[in-house]
Amino acid sequence: MSALTYLRQLVRWFHGHRTVVIVIGACLLIEMAFNAFVPVAFQRLIDDAITPRNDTALVHILVALGVAAIVTTAAGTFGDYMYARLSVGVLGRIRQRLFDHLQTQSPAFYQKYSAGEISARYSTDLAGVEQTLGSWIPWAWKPALDVVAYNAVMFTVDWQLALLSQLLWPMVLLGPRIFAPKASSAASERKAKEAVILTTIDEATAGRNVVRAFGLEARMSERFSMQVAALARTSRRGAFFGSALERSAGVGILILQLVVLGVGASRAFTGSISVGGLAAFYTVFNSLSNALLYLAQYSTILISSAAGLARIEQMLREQSSVPDAPDAVDLAPFHGAITLHDCVYIPEPGRRILDGVSLTIRHGEWVAFVGPSGSGKSTVLNAIMRAFDPTHGSISIDGHDLRTVTRTSFIRQSAVVFQDSFFYNSTIRENLRLGRIDATDADIEAACRDAEIHESIMAMPRGYDSPVGERSSLLSGGQRQRLSIARALVRDPRILILDEATSALDPGTESAINATLERLARGRTVLAVTHRLASTVNCHRIFVMQHGQLAESGTHRELMAEGGLYAKLWRTQEGIHISDDGSSAGITVERLKLIPLLATLDESMLLELSRSQFVSETLPTGRNVVVEGDRGDTFYILARGRVEVVRRDATGQQQVVAELEDGDHFGEFALMHDAPRSATVRTVLPSTFLTLHRKQFQQLLDRSPAVRAAILAQDVERTSAANETQLGTR
Repeated sequence: MSALTYLRQLVRWFHGHRTVVIVIGACLLIEMAFNAFVPVAFQRLIDDAITPRNDTALVHILVALGVAAIVTTAAGTFGDYMYARLSVGVLGRIRQRLFDHLQTQSPAFYQKYSAGEISARYSTDLAGVEQTLGSWIPWAWKPALDVVAYNAVMFTVDWQLALLSQLLWPMVLLGPRIFAPKASSAASERKAKEAVILTTIDEATAGRNVVRAFGLEARMSERFSMQVAALARTSRRGAFFGSALERSAGVGILILQLVVLGVGASRAFTGSISVGGLAAFYTVFNSLSNALLYLAQYSTILISSAAGLARIEQMLREQSSVPDAPDAVDLAPFHGAITLHDCVYIPEPGRRILDGVSLTIRHGEWVAFVGPSGSGKSTVLNAIMRAFDPTHGSISIDGHDLRTVTRTSFIRQSAVVFQDSFFYNSTIRENLRLGRIDATDADIEAACRDAEIHESIMAMPRGYDSPVGERSSLLSGGQRQRLSIARALVRDPRILILDEATSALDPGTESAINATLERLARGRTVLAVTHRLASTVNCHRIFVMQHGQLAESGTHRELMAEGGLYAKLWRTQEGIHISDDGSSAGITVERLKLIPLLATLDESMLLELSRSQFVSETLPTGRNVVVEGDRGDTFYILARGRVEVVRRDATGQQQVVAELEDGDHFGEFALMHDAPRSATVRTVLPSTFLTLHRKQFQQLLDRSPAVRAAILAQDVERTSAANETQLGTR
């Protein structure tokens, strides 16, 4: 962005303050007139008062200068005050506009911009704009107006020297022509690198427990050091081109000052110009040179600030993917059905997440969306919540396409309980009131009683005025979820949405909260996404998603009778038992038979594995279970939780290739081979594993050569298939 383009965009933020701008402009014109008047008065002082010894002229000129100085000082002070108010107001408008814009964006926006990038708009980018506004009057407008006035005075004093002085312009403009684009490019690059550093700081702060637990301090420091070094290289380049821009103008001005002084002195020597005229002209010319130097120096500030404003404007140009239609109407209270008709969602070319989904949810039903990880179940829920609009097809409620009704009128009738409940670092009461801003204390207490959290709150030292702490650190997992339910109930929603609402809880707490939810669901329409099928048994209907399509639908009994995908998923999770606190797990022989590598074992071997060989292991969120490249000797069954499988691509960047949930397993290869892991597996939720070590498994096979031979043959076949598809985790 060029300096002129930047100034034009910045001036747009002054819209609506025309009167104030005119007043400030008038004050600047008064100062400009005084600056031009002083050299002329100086000439008159020498030629009309000092040289002829005219005391009357001397008094008149000095009095005129004094009065002009008082008026100019008063005008300048008032103008500075008005401009301070104006510039602070403009900065406030930019901050507010950016904040309001962020509130209206869809989840896709926050996938595109990291927290560090958003923070950079408010810190480094906006700081540049603030610097521009803070120095705009003394470093830009005053010098610019002075340049006009000084040129007029020079032509009045001596037009020949004035023409010679115009050589200033090519000397001043040549530097920006050469160095400004390079300085601008470096400034934009520096802003981007500053955003990367802010993102790293944010990640290091949020993940401090992981860093400490794995001893990654040196690794994080090295990574940050590389980013700081990259920023330093860019900053050096920008500083050099900025200095070159200033210096190129300064050198040209210095040379021309000497030329003008020499020519003027020779003309005064021959009597072509008076001594007072020469003094006045050179004073004006020197002031003009200084004004141009101010502008040259200010251009470097503009270049840096322009990059910041360009990044702010870029973010403000991001359009919400779900804007209300101009003729959108308010939605009447929900009473009929929510219908998805042939919904397709393609967020980017070649990536189809939903593929022709059609279904109907009737008022008062409790429905669940289930399916393998990445099947599209959460995407359907987000589409109903209008986090985005389908690329093709439609979603309607009571016959009204959601795109034709106001989003606010739909939100008023719905409430969401998320998997990871967010609370502001405030009191319980204030966080609950977010469910409905005008809720009374009685409304809040009634919702908490329904959510069965009232007694726990009253047991706290300050009751409902107790703080929740940063990231709700003063609450247990069960308390957070019950408060989330209470916050939803404060709204008294007709539609209650549960997005993996209990997946991060231990089994005992999950069971208790599920019982609460079933009681509260009466009379409401409940839409739940879950990967834990035990919580779907009593649902009115279950929608089974696979590859972005609706694969099956029906009750638990009907789907089990069909023996399709749902029945397969059920068998995967059935036969694994978790203690109420989630710290230990067990597995049945029947469930072990579903694992291909173990299916060859006889009944006695499976029974021994089930009773004594598998060991329970629990890990919190964000822990590496296995690391790509490490030697592996353990097989894992994910009894409860969620993990992501990560591989490095050809460029060395880590890519998530799969997610595994309750009942899934990985690491079979390690039971037979001493080889490096082919991927990293990291916990997404607190997870409990059943683990089997190679040593115990090999000792078991030693007892039966026939079983060993069968497993070895099966292993050869599976290894060949894995190499061909390059899927799975060793």
